[in-house]
Amino acid sequence: MSLRSTKASMLRLRSTTLTTAVKPNFAGTKVTLQLVKPVRTVGVTKYTLVKSLPTTKVLSASSTASFTWTTSVKGTYYLRVSFPGGLKYYADGTTTEPTPGAAKVPHVANVSKVVKIVVK
Repeated sequence: MSLRSTKASMLRLRSTTLTTAVKPNFAGTKVTLQLVKPVRTVGVTKYTLVKSLPTTKVLSASSTASFTWTTSVKGTYYLRVSFPGGLKYYADGTTTEPTPGAAKVPHVANVSKVVKIVVK
């Protein structure tokens, strides 16, 4: 899962486009943009959820989605995208049942790497 922004810094009231891609392909699955904050413990930075933003997107046929994000408040923001996981693929990596009764491999819920955006 990846996330990219068209801007690393921007002026307030301007927007940036954030694009995410999920591999393997999960077209039709919803993903959510999240605002997170860094928390440092024993030299390791982890990110905790501040809030899920009201924008949810459905992954396209190519398993990508784009968000437009704007804020009116100056500061440093950390954003990521959340993917709920799902059952779509079999152990051989296909969506076609290889043998009757074969179980699908669960893809665990996941989040993208965090994108840092400075708003001036």
